[in-house]
Amino acid sequence: MGAATTSPAPPSGRVERVLAFLERQPWITDALFVAIPLSLLTVASRDTFYGQNPFLPGWVELALPLVMTGVLALRRALLVPAAMAVAGMALLMAVLLIPPSMPIAAVPITVYTVAKFGSPKISRAFLGLGLAGAVLVLVPYAANVYWIGTPATGPSAVPTLGFEEVVVATVVSGFCASTVMVAWMLGEVGARGHRRLAEIEERNRLLIRERAHEAAAAATDERLRIARDMHDVVSHSLSVMIAQADGGRYVASTDPHAAERALGTIASTGRESLVELRRMLGVLRSTEDPVDHRPQPKATDIAELVASVRAAGLPVEYRPPAWLAELPEGQSLAAYRVVQEALTNTLKHAGPDAHSEVAITTVASDLLVEVVDHDPQAPAGQPGVGTTGDAKDPDGERRGSGLDGMKERVALYSGTVDAGFEGTGFAVRARFPRAGRAAATSRDRPPAEEGRR
Repeated sequence: MGAATTSPAPPSGRVERVLAFLERQPWITDALFVAIPLSLLTVASRDTFYGQNPFLPGWVELALPLVMTGVLALRRALLVPAAMAVAGMALLMAVLLIPPSMPIAAVPITVYTVAKFGSPKISRAFLGLGLAGAVLVLVPYAANVYWIGTPATGPSAVPTLGFEEVVVATVVSGFCASTVMVAWMLGEVGARGHRRLAEIEERNRLLIRERAHEAAAAATDERLRIARDMHDVVSHSLSVMIAQADGGRYVASTDPHAAERALGTIASTGRESLVELRRMLGVLRSTEDPVDHRPQPKATDIAELVASVRAAGLPVEYRPPAWLAELPEGQSLAAYRVVQEALTNTLKHAGPDAHSEVAITTVASDLLVEVVDHDPQAPAGQPGVGTTGDAKDPDGERRGSGLDGMKERVALYSGTVDAGFEGTGFAVRARFPRAGRAAATSRDRPPAEEGRR
C-alpha cells in the first residue's frame, strides 16, 4: 500500500494579513464595492435621468449625484462627516429640482451604516432625516412631471392633480420611506451583533486578566510555602550541626572516632541543606525555568529524619506505618515538616536526658501526627521544651515562631495543630482530614516501651 499523500495547506497567513489590512483601512472596500459601482451606474444612467432641467447645466446635474455616491467611500472611516455630506447633497438636489435617480440609494446605505456603527442617538437622528427625505423627494419628482417635463403651451397645458398622480406620489414616497426603515433595522441588528461581539471580547480579556492574577497569587502562595520550607531546613540543619559540633568538641580528646563521626554528620547535613536551599532559591529566582533538583521530602523520609536526630544525640522512638507512602503529596510534606519542626525544637530547648516519641496513626478516619517530648529535668508545667510562650531561650531567640509556621502549613490542608505541655514534656499533635481511612486500631500505634532508646 502506497503512502498517503496530503495536499499542501493554503497560504492562510497571507490571506489573514490582507484581511487584517482591509479591516484597518475600511475606505478601500467601501470604495471598491460601494462608491465606485454606484458612481458608474450614475454615469451610465445620465441620459435617462439628467439633462431634464433647462435651468441647470448638465454637468451640475451629474456632478452633485457623483459627489453623493463618492462620499460613500468614507462612510466608515469618517462616519458622521460622510453621513452629513450625503444628507446635504440629497437636500441640495431636492432644492435644485434634480429628480431622484440611482444616487438616491446612498441614503439608505448611509442610514444602515450609521445605525450599525454609530451611537443610538446619532442613529435615530439620521433615521428621522431619511424619513423626511422620503417625503422631500416628491418635490423634484413633481417638478419634473408637472413643470419641467411639460411643454408650455398656455393655460390649458397646466396639469391637474388627479387620482393617478396621488397614487404614484404615494407609492414613490412610501417606497423611499420603507427602504430607509428597512436599512435602519438591518443596521440595528448588525449593531447588536457588533456590541455582543465586543462584550464577548471584553469578557475574554477580563477572564485572561483574572487568570493572570490567580496565577500570580498562586505563585505568591507557593513562594510563601517555600520560605517556610527554607526556615524549616535551616533551623533543623543548624540544630543538628550545632549539637554534633558540641558533642564532637566534648569527646574529641577521649573518643576521636566519635568526634570523627560527629564531623561526618555535620558535613553530610550541611551538604544536604545546601542542595535543598539551592533548589528553593532557584524557584524563588525564576518561576518559569524548570528546576532539576531533588523533590521535596515526604512522610516516608521521616525515618531518615529521625535517624539524623538520633545521631545528634536525642533518643527518638518511631515506627512508621506500612501505609505511609499512600499519603497525598502535599499532606505527606506537611507531616514531614511537623515532625521536623517538633524535633528541632526539642534539640534546641531540651536537656541532655530528654527523649521524644513520634507516632503517625489514624483516628476517626483522620491522619494524626504526634511528637511528644520528655525532659526529666524540666519541672512539671514549666516552659522548657519547645515552649510557645514569649520567654526567650538562652540564645536570645524568641520561641514559638516555628510552631506558628507549622500551624499555617497544616491549615493549608484543612488540618489543625494542638501544642502544649504534658507533664514534664511538650506535645505537638497535627490532625489532617483523611476521608476513606479506617479508624486507628491498636496495631497502628507502637507499644509504649518498644523501640525506646
